[in-house]
Amino acid sequence: YLSLFAKDEELKKQTIQKLLILNPDSSSIRLFLAGDYFYQEKYDDVLTILSGNTDQGLEDGVSTLLACTYALSGNRDWAREILKHLLAREKNKFIDPFRIATIYAVLENKDKAFEWLNKAANEFSPRIIYIQCFPEFEPIRDDQRYNELLNKLGL
Repeated sequence: YLSLFAKDEELKKQTIQKLLILNPDSSSIRLFLAGDYFYQEKYDDVLTILSGNTDQGLEDGVSTLLACTYALSGNRDWAREILKHLLAREKNKFIDPFRIATIYAVLENKDKAFEWLNKAANEFSPRIIYIQCFPEFEPIRDDQRYNELLNKLGL
Protein backbone atom coordinates (compact mmCIF):
# COMPACT_ATOMS: atom_id res chain seq x y z
CA TYR A 1 0.00 0.00 0.00
CA LEU A 2 2.73 2.44 0.89
CA SER A 3 4.43 1.94 -2.44
CA LEU A 4 1.42 3.64 -4.06
CA PHE A 5 2.65 6.85 -2.47
CA ALA A 6 6.30 6.26 -3.23
CA LYS A 7 8.31 8.76 -5.20
CA ASP A 8 9.78 5.85 -7.12
CA GLU A 9 7.50 5.95 -10.15
CA GLU A 10 8.58 2.53 -11.39
CA LEU A 11 7.78 0.90 -8.03
CA LYS A 12 4.40 2.62 -7.98
CA LYS A 13 3.64 1.48 -11.53
CA GLN A 14 4.63 -2.11 -10.76
CA THR A 15 2.55 -2.17 -7.58
CA ILE A 16 -0.57 -0.88 -9.33
CA GLN A 17 -0.10 -3.38 -12.17
CA LYS A 18 0.22 -6.26 -9.69
CA LEU A 19 -2.87 -5.12 -7.81
CA LEU A 20 -4.86 -4.84 -11.03
CA ILE A 21 -3.82 -8.38 -12.01
CA LEU A 22 -5.00 -9.66 -8.62
CA ASN A 23 -8.26 -7.73 -8.75
CA PRO A 24 -8.94 -6.13 -12.16
CA ASP A 25 -12.39 -4.89 -11.16
CA SER A 26 -11.29 -3.08 -8.01
CA SER A 27 -12.70 0.44 -7.98
CA SER A 28 -10.26 1.43 -5.24
CA ILE A 29 -7.23 0.44 -7.30
CA ARG A 30 -8.64 2.21 -10.34
CA LEU A 31 -9.16 5.33 -8.22
CA PHE A 32 -5.52 5.17 -7.06
CA LEU A 33 -4.40 4.80 -10.66
CA ALA A 34 -6.60 7.70 -11.78
CA GLY A 35 -5.19 9.81 -8.94
CA ASP A 36 -1.68 8.99 -10.04
CA TYR A 37 -2.51 10.06 -13.61
CA PHE A 38 -4.12 13.22 -12.23
CA TYR A 39 -0.87 14.27 -10.55
CA GLN A 40 0.98 13.55 -13.79
CA GLU A 41 -1.54 15.84 -15.55
CA LYS A 42 -2.72 12.99 -17.77
CA TYR A 43 -6.32 14.15 -17.61
CA ASP A 44 -7.62 12.10 -20.54
CA ASP A 45 -6.36 8.95 -18.80
CA VAL A 46 -8.13 9.96 -15.58
CA LEU A 47 -11.40 10.42 -17.44
CA THR A 48 -11.00 7.08 -19.23
CA ILE A 49 -10.32 5.19 -16.01
CA LEU A 50 -13.15 6.76 -14.04
CA SER A 51 -15.77 6.70 -16.78
CA GLY A 52 -16.96 3.23 -15.84
CA ASN A 53 -16.91 3.59 -12.06
CA THR A 54 -20.09 2.32 -10.44
CA ASP A 55 -18.86 1.79 -6.87
CA GLN A 56 -21.19 3.90 -4.73
CA GLY A 57 -18.77 3.67 -1.79
CA LEU A 58 -16.18 5.61 -3.77
CA GLU A 59 -18.61 8.03 -5.38
CA ASP A 60 -17.47 11.09 -3.39
CA GLY A 61 -13.80 10.48 -4.14
CA VAL A 62 -14.51 9.83 -7.79
CA SER A 63 -16.68 12.95 -8.04
CA THR A 64 -13.98 15.08 -6.45
CA LEU A 65 -11.29 13.73 -8.74
CA LEU A 66 -13.51 14.14 -11.80
CA ALA A 67 -14.40 17.73 -10.89
CA CYS A 68 -10.75 18.65 -10.37
CA THR A 69 -9.77 16.91 -13.60
CA TYR A 70 -12.43 18.71 -15.60
CA ALA A 71 -11.49 22.07 -14.05
CA LEU A 72 -7.78 21.69 -14.76
CA SER A 73 -8.33 20.36 -18.27
CA GLY A 74 -10.37 23.42 -19.20
CA ASN A 75 -13.92 22.18 -18.69
CA ARG A 76 -14.83 24.25 -15.65
CA ASP A 77 -18.55 24.02 -16.42
CA TRP A 78 -18.49 20.23 -15.93
CA ALA A 79 -16.51 20.73 -12.72
CA ARG A 80 -19.17 23.13 -11.44
CA GLU A 81 -21.93 20.64 -12.36
CA ILE A 82 -20.24 17.90 -10.35
CA LEU A 83 -19.76 20.32 -7.45
CA LYS A 84 -23.44 21.25 -7.64
CA HIS A 85 -24.33 17.54 -7.49
CA LEU A 86 -22.09 17.02 -4.43
CA LEU A 87 -23.57 20.04 -2.66
CA ALA A 88 -27.09 18.71 -3.28
CA ARG A 89 -26.11 15.27 -1.93
CA GLU A 90 -24.39 16.86 1.06
CA LYS A 91 -27.78 18.02 2.36
CA ASN A 92 -28.87 14.41 2.93
CA LYS A 93 -25.59 12.50 3.25
CA PHE A 94 -22.28 13.30 4.88
CA ILE A 95 -19.70 14.43 2.35
CA ASP A 96 -16.29 15.31 3.72
CA PRO A 97 -16.11 19.12 3.50
CA PHE A 98 -12.45 18.78 2.54
CA ARG A 99 -13.55 17.27 -0.78
CA ILE A 100 -15.80 20.23 -1.53
CA ALA A 101 -13.06 22.66 -0.47
CA THR A 102 -10.69 20.90 -2.87
CA ILE A 103 -12.97 21.53 -5.82
CA TYR A 104 -13.50 25.17 -4.86
CA ALA A 105 -9.72 25.62 -4.55
CA VAL A 106 -9.11 24.17 -8.02
CA LEU A 107 -11.85 26.43 -9.37
CA GLU A 108 -9.99 29.30 -7.65
CA ASN A 109 -12.98 30.32 -5.58
CA LYS A 110 -10.96 31.24 -2.50
CA ASP A 111 -13.83 32.40 -0.31
CA LYS A 112 -15.78 29.17 -0.76
CA ALA A 113 -12.61 27.08 -0.46
CA PHE A 114 -11.83 28.61 2.93
CA GLU A 115 -15.45 28.36 4.05
CA TRP A 116 -15.35 24.60 3.42
CA LEU A 117 -11.80 24.18 4.76
CA ASN A 118 -12.87 25.78 8.02
CA LYS A 119 -15.86 23.47 8.11
CA ALA A 120 -13.50 20.55 7.49
CA ALA A 121 -11.27 21.71 10.36
CA ASN A 122 -14.23 22.14 12.72
CA GLU A 123 -15.57 18.69 11.81
CA PHE A 124 -12.13 17.09 12.16
CA SER A 125 -11.91 15.88 8.59
CA PRO A 126 -9.19 13.22 8.48
CA ARG A 127 -7.83 14.60 5.19
CA ILE A 128 -7.23 18.17 6.31
CA ILE A 129 -3.92 17.38 7.98
CA TYR A 130 -2.56 16.61 4.50
CA ILE A 131 -3.54 19.98 3.03
CA GLN A 132 0.09 20.96 2.50
CA CYS A 133 0.63 17.86 0.33
CA PHE A 134 -2.20 18.47 -2.11
CA PRO A 135 -1.22 20.59 -5.12
CA GLU A 136 -4.92 21.30 -5.66
CA PHE A 137 -4.61 23.96 -2.95
CA GLU A 138 -1.85 25.87 -4.72
CA PRO A 139 -4.30 28.55 -5.96
CA ILE A 140 -5.13 29.54 -2.37
CA ARG A 141 -1.73 29.26 -0.69
CA ASP A 142 -0.89 32.93 -1.23
CA ASP A 143 -3.97 33.97 0.77
CA GLN A 144 -3.41 35.00 4.39
CA ARG A 145 -6.25 32.70 5.45
CA TYR A 146 -4.20 29.68 4.35
CA ASN A 147 -1.48 30.35 6.94
CA GLU A 148 -4.14 31.17 9.53
CA LEU A 149 -5.74 27.79 8.84
CA LEU A 150 -2.38 26.00 9.13
CA ASN A 151 -1.80 27.71 12.49
CA LYS A 152 -5.29 26.74 13.65
CA LEU A 153 -4.51 23.14 12.72
CA GLY A 154 -1.10 23.23 14.38
CA LEU A 155 0.63 22.66 11.08
